[in-house]
Amino acid sequence: MQQVSHEDLPLLTEHFDVPAHTAQTFRHIGSGASPDGSGTHFLACFRLKTGRVVQILKNTLGPKELWALNSTPKDAALRDQLYDLLDGR
Repeated sequence: MQQVSHEDLPLLTEHFDVPAHTAQTFRHIGSGASPDGSGTHFLACFRLKTGRVVQILKNTLGPKELWALNSTPKDAALRDQLYDLLDGR
C-alpha cells in the first residue's frame, strides 16, 4: 500500500492487524517519492508462521534507474543518442 486516507485506517487496523501507531505514521508520511528523491515509502504486511510483521519500507532506486528516470534535457539527449547507437529501444 502506498497511500492511506483517514477512511482506510479501520481497514488497516481491523482487517490487516496493522498497529494504529504504524497506520497513523504511514498516513503522515504521504504518497509519492520522497522530497530528496531517495525512493517511495510503502506499507508491507507479512504473515509468518510465528505471527505478523508490519513495516514501513522504502523502495529505493539504484544509480542506473535514477539516471534512466532523470529528465534534464542534457541527460535525455545523451540517452536518446545511446539508445540509437546501441539499438536500445
